[in-house]
Parts: sequence; structure tokens; C-alpha cells
Amino acid sequence: MTVTFTLNSIYLGTEAGPFNISGTTDSNATTELTTNLSLASLTSGYTISGIDDNTTGFTIQSVGTCVNYIVKPVSQIIPYAPCTDGMDVVFLVDYTGSMGGAINGVKTSIANIASTIVTESNSNYRLGLVIFDEYASATNSNYDDKIAYTSLPLAQRHINTGVPPFYQWITAVEVMSSNNEASFTTQLNKLNTVDFPLGDGQNAPEPSDMGVDLVGLESFAGAFRNNVARLIVLITDNTPGGDDDTYNATDVNFVNGLIPQLVNQGVRVLLMTTAGTNVLYDLATGTNGVVSAGFSGSDIITAIEEVCVPQYQYTVLLNENPTLEQTCNNDGSGGNSSLFSTSNALSIGDILYYSASPGTYYVTSNEGYSVKITNTTTGTVYAVEFDLNTGVITAVQECTAPSATPTPTATTSFDSEFVAFGANRTIACDELTSPSTTVYFTAADWNSIQLGDVLYTSDLVTPVANGYYYNVSATQYLEVVRMLGGEVIAITNCAGATA
Repeated sequence: MTVTFTLNSIYLGTEAGPFNISGTTDSNATTELTTNLSLASLTSGYTISGIDDNTTGFTIQSVGTCVNYIVKPVSQIIPYAPCTDGMDVVFLVDYTGSMGGAINGVKTSIANIASTIVTESNSNYRLGLVIFDEYASATNSNYDDKIAYTSLPLAQRHINTGVPPFYQWITAVEVMSSNNEASFTTQLNKLNTVDFPLGDGQNAPEPSDMGVDLVGLESFAGAFRNNVARLIVLITDNTPGGDDDTYNATDVNFVNGLIPQLVNQGVRVLLMTTAGTNVLYDLATGTNGVVSAGFSGSDIITAIEEVCVPQYQYTVLLNENPTLEQTCNNDGSGGNSSLFSTSNALSIGDILYYSASPGTYYVTSNEGYSVKITNTTTGTVYAVEFDLNTGVITAVQECTAPSATPTPTATTSFDSEFVAFGANRTIACDELTSPSTTVYFTAADWNSIQLGDVLYTSDLVTPVANGYYYNVSATQYLEVVRMLGGEVIAITNCAGATA
């Protein structure tokens, strides 16, 4: 994988750095990725390629005068259930004093928002509504004596004792149930009224991160169903403040720790915010969700529609070749990475992205070169070339997969040839490095072998091993034959011509 590291401004002290970056895989193996990286490099963004795809976390450590470290989890790309299979959607809403206009906007637009969810889910949906607020009391709030609040079950009224004097009030106003648009709308319409007055929030940061934890990992609005799209629509105008009403490194690390856990649960976060860039952006992008710089009804509908666009997963073989034909014949060296596309069959004009939510597009390193890309669902293999400026596919060729090992046709007309063997074409074109052997075939002679023919061992039944073969008695290194899957799939010579 390729990762760009950018240090959050919260860490940018004049004494910070230099920095070391290491990665830890899912088997707990740690590798040093770079050392003595300057503060300026991390401020502008530092990209490292060729990282193990099994990496589950990174550590960025300041090793200079200011010694500190942060751990950045990696969102492992997993296939999320499509919205058409059903949707569980929890609206997690900042209920503090500045959010009245946003809440009223959602109330006004809820019919259209719900209609979008009904359509995208094929009428198989569940809705939840959770609000988060903060006070300097565990008993007194703007709504503690209102029936709309006190009638809720105790399990839906979570009051956390935070760092004195703060208490985080998180309330499940509506838990998820099947096709519950009507009851959800009834509960939503109680918010920001005399029956359920708007909250306080104390200082600016709000406990949104605690709300995400409760909803995404502790089933606070009900447990998410299996095999449906699991979404949290987080609506806030502020940074996360945890249990101390302060946005600092503790909150950054806590939110980053939520990302791999939510990914493992298949939960995506749709962040609707006017707060500007903060760690909640990482939460949304890290869970393959969406970030929107607004929280109007149309913003929410657009985010839902975007996350529900079908995404198909591909694997790219990172070895680059100057022609599509050579890419199709690439035998697997070069490492690989996961990509996504809205197309289930690649064609000119398509774009491949690094995550399920379109963001950073994939391109090759060299102009005019191509790579081999496999659709992980259909198994179709392509050689693909890109426009390096836009990521658009400019040339694509479907690679014909080798046939299954053929059953030889009984015949007595076999020819034999003493040949050299190479594990790859480079070896075959160099001096003889492997033992020679005798192969058998039904063609009239070596130069008459065709694509689809079979080279046999001495029993005249078993195909020879995969690899490259050439006739040592003929003109040196010409007619190099590639065997794969029991048959000849390419015939080339070392000057580059292909038959």
C-alpha cells in the first residue's frame, strides 16, 4: 500500500521532530519505514510506498527534544454490504446550543432523507436517533424533567462521569427497528421544542467521539444487523472533546483507535460538519465513509447516495510494463494492492480508487506503462493504462485466462526436443542457468508449436512445469515458449517479438 503521513496541527510545536515512522502488521511484526523525518516534511505530507498491505497501524514518534508518539490505525479495506441489501442508519446529532438551525433543517428534510434511504435499501431499513450533549451536572439539564426524555428507558439515557466538572449526556431518542420511518420522525420532531429543549454543551468541543463509540461498538441504538449497510450519520459543528470538554491528543488517539474497530464491524461514518478539518475527518475517510462540509437535508441526501454507489473491488499487480501484451503475460512479480471502482467491468474512461469512497485515484508511475488488474469478484483480468493527470483509464485489454490443464489426445505422433528451462523470461534470455531437459509435443517440430499446444514429460501424458522453455539446438534464445496451466500461452523471442 501507499500512505501519505501528515502531522495534525495539534502536534506542531517548534520542538517537535525529527520523526521516525514504523508500521505494525496484523501478526504484530513491526518494520521501521523511515527515520529522521523533518517537521516540515510531515507538515506538508510525506508519502511512503510499498508498505505491507497487512499493516494495521502506524507509529509516528518524535525523537528529538520533544519526545512523544502517536499511533495511527489503518483502515483495512473490506467488502461492505451494498445498500440494496438493506440499511441500518443511526443519526448521531450534536444537541448543543449552536445546533438548533441544523436540527430544524433535518426535521424539515426528513421526509426526503427517509425516502432516499427507503429507495437505496429496497425498503429494507432501520433508523436510529442519538443525541450528545454536555453539562456540569449529572442530574440537571435543559430537558432532565421533560416527559420526552424521562419516558425513555434508562438504558437509552447514558450519563458519563467525565473529568470534573463535566458530564456527557448521550441519549438514544429512537433505537433501530424495522422500517420505522414513522416513529423515527415522531421522535425527531420532538427535538428543539418545549417538549425536549435544545441542550447546552458547556465549552466548544463536544463528546461526539463518545457517541460514535457507543453507537458503533456498544449497540447503544440497537445492534446492527448482519449483511446490510451499516451507517452512522454524524452531524456536528465542533471538534470532539471526549470526557474533558477539550480537543487534544487524547481525543485524536481515541478516535484513531475507533477506526479499525468500526472497519472490522463494517460500520461507515458519514461526517456532516462545519467545524473544519479535525480528527473526525480521519474517522469518516478511515471507515470508507463520506465527509461533507455542511449538514443541510440535501447535504445528507448527497452523502447517503454517494456511499451507496456500488463499489467493486480489484487487485492491482504493481509491476509495470510498456505494452498491454507484456502486462497480460506478467507472471505475478511486483507486489499488489487493493483498489475500487464503480464499474464491475473495466473500460476506457473508468477510474480506480484506493478506497471504497472515491477520493485518491490510482495511476501508474510511468507514462504509457500498464499494470495487471483483477476483479476480485468475477476473476476477470485486465491490462490497464492510465492518464497520469486524471486517473482515467486510457487503454484496457482483457487478458485471456489460461485454460485448465488439458487432457492429452491419444496419439503416437510425438516429437521430442532437448530444451533449456527458465523460471522467468529474463532467465530464459540469459546464459543457460537451469538444467536442460527433454520435452515432448505433437507439433511437427519446435518451430511449429502453436498457442494452446502442450509440452509433455516423458510419460507423454503429464504437462511440464510452468515456466519458459527454448530449443538449445536452434538459433540461441529464439522461440521462447511459456507454459502456464498445462498449455502454451505465449511464444516470444528475446528480441521482444511475440507470436
